[in-house]
Amino acid sequence: ALLRVLMVPLVPRRLCLLRRWFVCYYAANLLRRCAADLVKRGGRSNRGRLALLLLPYHVAHDLVEMGSVVRGGIRYRTFVL
Repeated sequence: ALLRVLMVPLVPRRLCLLRRWFVCYYAANLLRRCAADLVKRGGRSNRGRLALLLLPYHVAHDLVEMGSVVRGGIRYRTFVL
């Protein structure tokens, strides 16, 4: 999902609905993951501000995961979708 958001600048401006869908999908997914992580750690899901503090962690996690997939694909000469 993060790859879609990073590709938004490549989408033509006339397809603004597609651009919004990419960003909104990732944002909703990110907020859902933060709320689930907060509940798993013993908090309540209605603590929105506390869940927002987890956003940088999840974005960094996605970037590291994407980087490791690219690195592994290059290292082992494998195409990874």
